[in-house]
Formats: sequence, C-alpha cells, structure tokens
Amino acid sequence: MKYNVLLIVMVVIGLSTAAAQSKNQKLELHVEGVCKMCKERIETAALRTTGVKFAQWHNTDKILHVVYNAKKVEEAEIRNAVANTGHKMNDQPADSSAYQSLPDCCKYDNGIESH
Repeated sequence: MKYNVLLIVMVVIGLSTAAAQSKNQKLELHVEGVCKMCKERIETAALRTTGVKFAQWHNTDKILHVVYNAKKVEEAEIRNAVANTGHKMNDQPADSSAYQSLPDCCKYDNGIESH
C-alpha cells in the first residue's frame, strides 16, 4: 500500500513537471540590426511582451533567441513587437515609420521588404 501511494505521488509530480516544461517554447528569429542600441531595442521589445521569459540577440549572426510561455503569448505577438521597433525579421518587414525614426547608426537598409 505504501509503495502504491509513493508511485502515485511520483507520477503526479512527473506529470506536473512535464506540463510546466511543455508550456515554455523556444524561438529563433533572424532579426536585422547593427549595433548595441539595436540589441537593446530588439531584446527590450521581446521582453516587454507578456509571456516572454528570455530574449537575447546576437549581432554576429543576427539571431534573436527567445523563451516564452506559449499559454500566455503567441509567436506572432513577439514578432510584431520586434517589427514595431523598426527591425525586420525572417519574412516579416519592419514597421516603416519606426524604421525611419531609428538613429542613423541603426539603419541596416530601407527597412521594407517587397513581396
């Protein structure tokens, strides 16, 4: 009887841990940027999005690494938050007015992709 209770407790704890881990998703986005100000702007936009737990952008490969709670935020919301700061990514263009207001050192191109 003792062992059955222990086994049930272990299974419940295991399922709870698996459920908690499954809500966290990883995302990698290629985000255009140039400098440390871009890095701060890109990471801040992602981190201010409810449900984002981690965001780090690397200038060398232009990859934004994100960990987010999929129960609180969708990938599209994170993409939009970054695009709204003037930075294009993968196949999503930047907000053109936000791009135009970037400091000159942050302008990587015209900020708009033609489709």
